[in-house]
Amino acid sequence: MTRSAPAGATPGRWGAAASLLVCLALLGASCAASGGGQGSDGDELRQARQFVEEALAGSSPEAVAALGDGFVTRAELEAGAARFRSCVSEAGAGELAVTFDETTAELGYDLDTGTSDAEVAEQRLAAFDACHQREMLALEAQWDLQHAMSPDQKRRLGEAMVACLQAGGETVTDWPGGEVTDAALESRCYDEAVAGLGSAG
Repeated sequence: MTRSAPAGATPGRWGAAASLLVCLALLGASCAASGGGQGSDGDELRQARQFVEEALAGSSPEAVAALGDGFVTRAELEAGAARFRSCVSEAGAGELAVTFDETTAELGYDLDTGTSDAEVAEQRLAAFDACHQREMLALEAQWDLQHAMSPDQKRRLGEAMVACLQAGGETVTDWPGGEVTDAALESRCYDEAVAGLGSAG
């Protein structure tokens, strides 16, 4: 049995994740976590950030470390995908192919469970889900969040982060990229900076 799934979704359980990704992809327009209602860019970014933080609860130490600076690089995403493939293989869930669309910067998955037995396939898909949660869900959510921001939003976020971090005693002159020693301060600054994106720049 072969099953294809978009990044951020798991076979048979695509609804909620797909809604989040649509929300991120259409960040320039208003959307809400419930799929209805109107909200500011700051509201949507806070919702997406909350999803990332919730996803971290079930993530591997490596995924948590990759998100320690609140930013995911292409190399960190690819490392997560490699761990994901290994996890699926070690769980005996089948062969997983991971693709990356250079145009859209989106990941895609194709899982061959290697069986036509529905019950066995479901067990292997459950293992796929568990591996995805552990290695990729939080990374993908942050990656999508980064790519959903407009250049102006990214600039404003970086400027707000530097100002807030410096006010808190850090010596960074650039964010992301600068070394931050106080993770709690960085998290607070991020929340405040994202909230500020809802106002005019």
